[in-house]
Amino acid sequence: MAPLSLPAELLMIIFEECVSYAHAHDGLAWQFHVCKHRCLSWIRVTHVCRHWRSVALEHPRLWSSIVMAPGRRGKRLTEAMIARSAGARLSLSFSSKKAGDESNLIQHLGYAKEVVLRGYSKSFMSLLGELDARHDPPRQDILLESLSLTHFRAGPHRSVNNSISGCRIFNGSKLRRLHLGFFTLGRHLPGFLEGMTNLQELSLSSTIYQSQPIEPKISLPSLLRLHMEDPVHCCKAFIDSLDLSRPLDYIGIDSINRGTEVSAFFLAVREILSSYHVMGMTVSNPSTLLDSAQYHSALYIKSERHASGCLLFCRTTVSVAYWPVDVAHTAQGIAHVTSGLDASSDRAEIAPAALSALLESCPATFIRSVFRSNFVNVSSKLFNNLPVQSVICAVIDDSFSANDNIKERTEVLLSEIPSLQHLEIGRGSLLGAIDALHPANDPSEDILVPQITHLVLSSVWKKEVWVYPLVSCIIARAERGYPLQQLSVRGRMKITAEEWKALQEVPVTLSWDDVSYS
Repeated sequence: MAPLSLPAELLMIIFEECVSYAHAHDGLAWQFHVCKHRCLSWIRVTHVCRHWRSVALEHPRLWSSIVMAPGRRGKRLTEAMIARSAGARLSLSFSSKKAGDESNLIQHLGYAKEVVLRGYSKSFMSLLGELDARHDPPRQDILLESLSLTHFRAGPHRSVNNSISGCRIFNGSKLRRLHLGFFTLGRHLPGFLEGMTNLQELSLSSTIYQSQPIEPKISLPSLLRLHMEDPVHCCKAFIDSLDLSRPLDYIGIDSINRGTEVSAFFLAVREILSSYHVMGMTVSNPSTLLDSAQYHSALYIKSERHASGCLLFCRTTVSVAYWPVDVAHTAQGIAHVTSGLDASSDRAEIAPAALSALLESCPATFIRSVFRSNFVNVSSKLFNNLPVQSVICAVIDDSFSANDNIKERTEVLLSEIPSLQHLEIGRGSLLGAIDALHPANDPSEDILVPQITHLVLSSVWKKEVWVYPLVSCIIARAERGYPLQQLSVRGRMKITAEEWKALQEVPVTLSWDDVSYS
């Protein structure tokens, strides 16, 4: 059957998938989808032929996710999409640094189930003025299920902002998801969250700013998922202030701790998890925290050098995720978990998106931080304070030169995670990691990470000859009875035809994202 002659019912399913894909590029679309060009890219299907356009125009749900833009042209597009949505509940996203532009969004609040707003103080006050419980008369037509408010970080308005501290959302019991970014509510949070009895997902980014438990207690009886991007002591103060009726399914701590010792940070995390109901388990003794027989985990360690004036220092990012062993995982699923732990994005609040989307309603814990320290120091302090024996997948992104003892650093890390199944080597020297994985000539010596089955190589130092050492390593492990099952190479790595042939002859499933050899 030719694509242009597909029945309308099938086309509608395809078009809905196109819309879903356009709005899912960050994993947590309801919080952050303000990217007009990507979110509206699906509209190109309406330009293919008259049949496709007719089907799309008659399907209201396709037009219900609207990224609003300021100006007359943006207003006309919004009105056209609302008309085509034919009364369907709307998802409205708007971003503007100019006060007053949000009036078009406010005008359509009565049709909205989701609202995403990025702006400055006056824009939030205008929106919350319509949602305030004291609004006279209160708007009975507003039945929001998801609300995301993010204050712009840069610019003249970046000062401490409590502009929404006195606001109360009318009919807040209808809210299921709430995101607040770059406000300074602290002790005002109980008042703002009051009445949100059906809130299930809460995301707070640079919003808590409170080092002591908040009073009065914050009652969120339906909360299932909580993610915080604040200093760890602020996260602990907020968690201690919660009054919940059941354990959380997901808890995330995303903290920048440049001035905090590695051990102090993880000890604080340990206190949070050891005294709190998480993932259906109450832990009263920190020594029994997250038993490796009950949980799998993923580990991401990235080290890179930075110059500050005349000083040269190392910055290390550490991410850890835990989930119950009964959550099924595939090779592709593990790849999604490790990409979710990747902290390379400048927008830290998106870092756990892939992990969160993968596990969805499944229980999980996510921890991330940044330190000015060296690789060995971070990894050793991590082992002392969190149970990493349950690690089944890891990413080592150690971007130092080849003469920085990468083999020793890698051996220190891998020796502590014997259950590892999936390993990705990022930037840096591959030879050091390959040497660490190569079994010793003496058969009586133990082999490192004996359970590993999948190795991913994502980059390599230029001019480094790594193919033949890798082939030798894989063959040696197979001869010792610990064969590698899959080798994945990502990125553009130039190799010779002879090297390519040698890789293809190794007894392992080989996948290469961008084959390039000379």
